[in-house]
Amino acid sequence: MIIVLKGTINPEQYDAIKNHIIKRGARVHESQGIEKSLIGVIGDKRDLDKNAIEALPGVEKVISILEPYKLASRKFHPENTVIQVRDVTIGGLEPVVMAGPCSVETEEQIFDI
Repeated sequence: MIIVLKGTINPEQYDAIKNHIIKRGARVHESQGIEKSLIGVIGDKRDLDKNAIEALPGVEKVISILEPYKLASRKFHPENTVIQVRDVTIGGLEPVVMAGPCSVETEEQIFDI
């Protein structure tokens, strides 16, 4: 994740952005350019909300670098996930239809179903 900072950012806003990132377990890589300053976010970004960072004073925009949902992406996991539940294969060649209640109202209802 790269955070592009506004040219009008003041030191207090800059420190607040850095602290926001660090408090959520990521590290900061600072880059001071001639026209723009950037903050690179390194490490675990699960607790960082892109929209929340964009709303911080002094932030111009946030650019995601890596693709989200790496664990579910075909790019990172190209083979099918196949799970066997008793005699049913989920994720195999045959389609599987599952159904259930749209909501749970009581414990008794779940056990009846």
